[in-house]
Amino acid sequence: PFPKDVPTVTLKKISLQNLLKNDEKESGELFNVLTNEGFFYLNLTSHELGRQFLDESNQLHHIAADVFNNVPMKDKAPPGHRRIDTDAFDSYICQSVDDNGEPDMAEFLNVSCWGLNHDENYYIPPWLRNQRELFRSFAANGNAIGQVILKTLERELHLYADELTNIHQPEDYSGGFVRLFRYPAPKDGKPHSTAPTPAHTDATSMTLLFNWQGGLQITKRQGQEREWLYIPPEPGHVIVNLGDTMLILSNGVLKSGRHRVVTPPGPQAEFHRYSVLTNLRPSNDTPMRALKSDMIPSGEDGEIVTAREWSLAK
Repeated sequence: PFPKDVPTVTLKKISLQNLLKNDEKESGELFNVLTNEGFFYLNLTSHELGRQFLDESNQLHHIAADVFNNVPMKDKAPPGHRRIDTDAFDSYICQSVDDNGEPDMAEFLNVSCWGLNHDENYYIPPWLRNQRELFRSFAANGNAIGQVILKTLERELHLYADELTNIHQPEDYSGGFVRLFRYPAPKDGKPHSTAPTPAHTDATSMTLLFNWQGGLQITKRQGQEREWLYIPPEPGHVIVNLGDTMLILSNGVLKSGRHRVVTPPGPQAEFHRYSVLTNLRPSNDTPMRALKSDMIPSGEDGEIVTAREWSLAK
């Protein structure tokens, strides 16, 4: 259970089914959240698309627990295993190791969404190769759900139909990925002195995150002193946040939520922490500038870079 004696934030719950119905009240509540906090729970249980995405996240959770705990480091991280294909490292990454050469802060695996769909020779580590179809389906369902949110934002921002969805198509090369995490439990039982994932905003348009323990924190936007608040996991929901590309495309109307991951609170710290996510990024050739709308302030003139150029610079 999640501890009751730690500072938490209550995120707004948005219904996927209601967004699919173009429900005006639900759409307005979504827009209000994304122009303020930038984080919300999306209820997946009331629609088949959401239920399938939820089921796949649970499968990937179990796979992450299996491979991260049982595959030796020499197989997870063989010499020369890193390569850049999608503006982020594909394959396995270990943040740091202990005296025995085992991960002690965080380890994760990126799998390219584009590679899953369009490259038969795309490299997946041998210890995950038989899960290719699960990764592909999870990425596709995540994109489909993200498209529902983008369509809602098109209406709320008075954009042309498909103005956002057209630049977030799964067949476009964008650098989007599926990621599995493991945060090892501290061996001494004490919380890490530094955050395993430091405070940041995402270099994406949207992230859809599943986790089953505490540890994810966000900050209040008001006040001079930064207060970090835990986001408790919510069964049947995925945590959604916007990234910096939506901040740029909306010229600050939409918010990119700052967050970090720390050691889970209370007794949860005794267990390894797992997360599964996928994200949406604009196609690499998308100009990074404010879109035109009566809801979006005009952007400043200047050099326009592509989404790929911006991502590499960030």
